[in-house]
Amino acid sequence: MTGYDGHTVPPDERFYLGGTGSDGIRGYADRSVGPTDDYGNNDGGEREMIFSTEYVIPIVPDQVAVLTFLDAGDCFNSFDKFNLWDFKKGVGLGVRIFSPFGLIGFDYAYNLADGTWEPHFQFGTTF
Repeated sequence: MTGYDGHTVPPDERFYLGGTGSDGIRGYADRSVGPTDDYGNNDGGEREMIFSTEYVIPIVPDQVAVLTFLDAGDCFNSFDKFNLWDFKKGVGLGVRIFSPFGLIGFDYAYNLADGTWEPHFQFGTTF
Protein backbone atom coordinates (compact mmCIF):
# COMPACT_ATOMS: atom_id res chain seq x y z
CA MET A 1 0.00 0.00 0.00
CA THR A 2 1.33 3.43 -0.86
CA GLY A 3 0.32 6.85 0.35
CA TYR A 4 -1.03 9.66 -1.80
CA ASP A 5 1.62 12.35 -2.21
CA GLY A 6 -0.80 14.98 -3.52
CA HIS A 7 0.83 15.13 -6.95
CA THR A 8 0.20 11.82 -8.66
CA VAL A 9 -3.22 10.23 -9.06
CA PRO A 10 -3.08 6.40 -8.99
CA PRO A 11 -4.12 4.67 -12.26
CA ASP A 12 -7.23 3.09 -10.69
CA GLU A 13 -8.47 6.56 -9.64
CA ARG A 14 -8.13 8.15 -13.13
CA PHE A 15 -10.85 8.68 -15.72
CA TYR A 16 -10.92 6.52 -18.86
CA LEU A 17 -13.73 7.63 -21.17
CA GLY A 18 -15.46 5.94 -24.09
CA GLY A 19 -18.17 3.36 -24.68
CA THR A 20 -21.30 3.26 -22.52
CA GLY A 21 -21.87 3.78 -18.82
CA SER A 22 -21.19 6.70 -16.53
CA ASP A 23 -17.93 7.57 -18.35
CA GLY A 24 -19.39 6.79 -21.76
CA ILE A 25 -18.88 8.62 -25.02
CA ARG A 26 -20.65 6.46 -27.56
CA GLY A 27 -18.82 6.31 -30.87
CA TYR A 28 -15.54 5.52 -29.11
CA ALA A 29 -14.29 2.17 -27.84
CA ASP A 30 -14.44 1.52 -24.09
CA ARG A 31 -11.72 3.37 -22.15
CA SER A 32 -10.15 4.79 -25.34
CA VAL A 33 -10.44 8.53 -24.61
CA GLY A 34 -7.86 10.22 -22.41
CA PRO A 35 -4.40 11.71 -22.26
CA THR A 36 -1.69 9.47 -23.70
CA ASP A 37 1.88 8.77 -22.64
CA ASP A 38 4.95 8.97 -24.89
CA TYR A 39 4.08 5.59 -26.41
CA GLY A 40 0.46 6.46 -27.29
CA ASN A 41 -1.07 4.49 -24.39
CA ASN A 42 -4.09 5.95 -22.59
CA ASP A 43 -2.88 7.14 -19.19
CA GLY A 44 -6.30 8.28 -18.01
CA GLY A 45 -7.15 11.78 -16.90
CA GLU A 46 -7.43 13.47 -13.55
CA ARG A 47 -10.47 15.51 -14.64
CA GLU A 48 -13.38 14.75 -16.94
CA MET A 49 -16.29 16.58 -18.50
CA ILE A 50 -19.11 14.77 -20.33
CA PHE A 51 -22.28 16.06 -21.96
CA SER A 52 -24.95 13.61 -23.08
CA THR A 53 -28.46 14.03 -24.36
CA GLU A 54 -31.01 11.45 -25.52
CA TYR A 55 -34.41 11.67 -27.12
CA VAL A 56 -36.38 8.51 -26.26
CA ILE A 57 -39.49 7.36 -28.13
CA PRO A 58 -41.48 4.55 -26.44
CA ILE A 59 -42.62 1.87 -28.90
CA VAL A 60 -44.22 -0.51 -26.43
CA PRO A 61 -44.85 1.38 -23.16
CA ASP A 62 -42.53 0.26 -20.33
CA GLN A 63 -41.01 -2.45 -22.56
CA VAL A 64 -39.35 -1.21 -25.76
CA ALA A 65 -38.02 2.21 -26.75
CA VAL A 66 -35.87 3.67 -29.53
CA LEU A 67 -33.64 6.66 -29.03
CA THR A 68 -31.28 9.08 -30.67
CA PHE A 69 -28.37 10.62 -28.78
CA LEU A 70 -25.44 13.01 -28.80
CA ASP A 71 -22.45 12.50 -26.49
CA ALA A 72 -19.46 14.82 -26.10
CA GLY A 73 -16.62 14.84 -23.61
CA ASP A 74 -12.96 14.58 -22.82
CA CYS A 75 -10.62 14.04 -19.90
CA PHE A 76 -7.41 15.86 -19.12
CA ASN A 77 -4.82 16.28 -16.40
CA SER A 78 -4.87 20.04 -15.92
CA PHE A 79 -7.29 22.86 -16.67
CA ASP A 80 -4.86 24.48 -19.11
CA LYS A 81 -5.43 21.41 -21.37
CA PHE A 82 -9.22 21.95 -21.29
CA ASN A 83 -10.61 22.92 -24.72
CA LEU A 84 -14.33 22.70 -25.37
CA TRP A 85 -13.77 22.57 -29.15
CA ASP A 86 -11.52 19.48 -28.87
CA PHE A 87 -14.21 17.37 -27.17
CA LYS A 88 -14.76 13.89 -28.61
CA LYS A 89 -18.26 13.66 -30.09
CA GLY A 90 -20.54 10.80 -31.07
CA VAL A 91 -24.12 10.66 -32.38
CA GLY A 92 -26.34 7.72 -33.13
CA LEU A 93 -29.41 5.59 -32.65
CA GLY A 94 -30.28 2.99 -30.07
CA VAL A 95 -32.92 0.62 -28.78
CA ARG A 96 -33.77 -0.31 -25.18
CA ILE A 97 -35.64 -3.40 -24.03
CA PHE A 98 -36.81 -3.38 -20.43
CA SER A 99 -36.93 -7.10 -19.59
CA PRO A 100 -37.60 -8.89 -16.28
CA PHE A 101 -33.82 -9.53 -16.17
CA GLY A 102 -32.97 -5.82 -16.48
CA LEU A 103 -32.19 -3.37 -19.24
CA ILE A 104 -30.90 -4.66 -22.58
CA GLY A 105 -29.66 -1.99 -24.96
CA PHE A 106 -27.93 -1.58 -28.28
CA ASP A 107 -26.51 1.69 -29.61
CA TYR A 108 -24.92 2.31 -33.00
CA ALA A 109 -22.81 5.46 -32.76
CA TYR A 110 -21.04 7.57 -35.35
CA ASN A 111 -17.69 9.03 -34.28
CA LEU A 112 -17.73 12.60 -35.62
CA ALA A 113 -13.92 12.94 -35.48
CA ASP A 114 -12.87 10.08 -37.74
CA GLY A 115 -16.14 9.10 -39.43
CA THR A 116 -16.38 5.53 -38.13
CA TRP A 117 -19.30 3.61 -36.63
CA GLU A 118 -19.03 1.84 -33.27
CA PRO A 119 -21.60 -0.65 -31.88
CA HIS A 120 -22.27 -0.62 -28.12
CA PHE A 121 -24.18 -3.17 -26.04
CA GLN A 122 -25.59 -2.44 -22.61
CA PHE A 123 -26.86 -4.89 -20.01
CA GLY A 124 -28.24 -3.78 -16.67
CA THR A 125 -28.59 -0.29 -15.27
CA THR A 126 -25.94 2.38 -14.82
CA PHE A 127 -25.76 4.01 -11.41
